[in-house]
Amino acid sequence: MRDNLAARLQDVIRLAASMPDPHATWSPVHAADPSRPVTGSPSKPDTLPFGLSATLDYWDTPPADPTGIRSRTGLDQWAQAWATAWWTWRDTPSEPQPTSQPLLWLHANLPWAEISYPAMDQFAAELNTVHYILQQACGLTPIPTDRHCPTCGQTLVHPVTARGVADVYHCEDCDNDWTAQGIAEYQRLRILATAPYVTRDQAAHLLRVPRGRIRVWIARGQLHQRPDRTIPLADAYRLASADTPKRPTLDPGGQS
Repeated sequence: MRDNLAARLQDVIRLAASMPDPHATWSPVHAADPSRPVTGSPSKPDTLPFGLSATLDYWDTPPADPTGIRSRTGLDQWAQAWATAWWTWRDTPSEPQPTSQPLLWLHANLPWAEISYPAMDQFAAELNTVHYILQQACGLTPIPTDRHCPTCGQTLVHPVTARGVADVYHCEDCDNDWTAQGIAEYQRLRILATAPYVTRDQAAHLLRVPRGRIRVWIARGQLHQRPDRTIPLADAYRLASADTPKRPTLDPGGQS
């Protein structure tokens, strides 16, 4: 957790430096006609008039709730609340209370907090929310793909950076990066472990070899076919590896 949390906090600090001012992109809207009567009972609005919903921090959330961050000021208020909580818990009178650059203070004191502060799971969850909000504000929201994480099953995304869309696949739950080759190799190993015997057609598809080659292996006695006409996939993979100069990659099928 330590390395991932530190990296996420560093990325938040980096994104915060280029976080656009929502007031600079504020788009005014026309107010309602004051001569028209108001109908219905008053209730809490989903948005504020004049585009203020996009510029006012915490207007619809409790103070320091990360989902209410709209600007760098709101971000600093969130970070300041956590910095004050850590400082209070540490209870070191000789240490001055953090009052400026709270994000940098959190980063400098993160090693202590991960060992000693009791609510780090909550901090990590809120930090993930802040990171996503900053990605949206900076136009760097990850792009969902049609692939899923081999380890946890969550949808993989393409990260978006200042240089463009990254060609790696990222799992936001595991915080792991995958390449297309890495996903195929992981699935190959999983299939070898869970499906030791397959038909000849399945082996030809998975190993990307001609079906005629599999028949030759069987005829030579290199590959033993069971009475149900299935063959050991691991042995077929070993033979395919020996027959080709480039190690074959297993095709999981149906993915682009």
